[in-house]
Amino acid sequence: MLKISNLELYCLKSLDRFAYILKRNGINMDLFYDNLPSLGIKYITDNNLSRNATATYDCTDNEIILSAESILRTSIFHELFHMASTCQNEDYLYSGFMEASEENTTMAGVGINEGMTELLSKIYFNSASSYYFQRLYMKKIIELIGYNQAEKAYFEADVNPLVDSLMKYDSEENILTFITILDNYTFLEQDSNSEDFINPDNQALLNTCSDYLVKWYANKAKQENLDSNLVEDYIEDFYCIEMLNSKDEKLNSEPTKEALDYVYDMKVLVKKN
Repeated sequence: MLKISNLELYCLKSLDRFAYILKRNGINMDLFYDNLPSLGIKYITDNNLSRNATATYDCTDNEIILSAESILRTSIFHELFHMASTCQNEDYLYSGFMEASEENTTMAGVGINEGMTELLSKIYFNSASSYYFQRLYMKKIIELIGYNQAEKAYFEADVNPLVDSLMKYDSEENILTFITILDNYTFLEQDSNSEDFINPDNQALLNTCSDYLVKWYANKAKQENLDSNLVEDYIEDFYCIEMLNSKDEKLNSEPTKEALDYVYDMKVLVKKN
């Protein structure tokens, strides 16, 4: 009789649970079943993965690498989302909102992709333990364009609908700049093993990303005549992040001032009426 190890049993149960929950929620599973027959899962005893990582998915080899800690933290679901949203052609590899050359020499969309992956892990499996800021920014993007559209694009490994939707509120150039800045922060986070990772330079990258999102939401508010309280709540989320600059300093950024001006104008308009 074939013996199945505890690790193999854990992986099989996780795969079964993942497929069941996503199918039950009407998720497009085409890429999941395309990749499933060749999926490899490897266990390592020494965690030599990047900073804070307890598991990883190799898109090129279609292999999930697990550490002992990843099993305790159910990180396998994060990696399965990567697997379920990955495809490739002769020249490029696509995974969720990420695009990479076949040799992984050029990559784009890593930050928003990790953010969306963590967000899905939280929604469907209540499992999210990394990429906090990337997850926050994707949550705020979804508030701009809608959840269903973002989820559909992710599982079709196509970032273009996301960019097209954001172009209602800014230029394509600025949107791609935001994606690049968040990528730069994510690469630094992945490569760092230092407790000194939180520093002014890295804070500046996050502040710039926040400014873009505040600007986009201010534009959305003006276009759709949104309630001023919604704009205040949207902005306040960025002040609540301990890593960002203090609220008084953050208020000096032009996009934030523009959004707050909108809030003020709306309140004046309400009082007049």
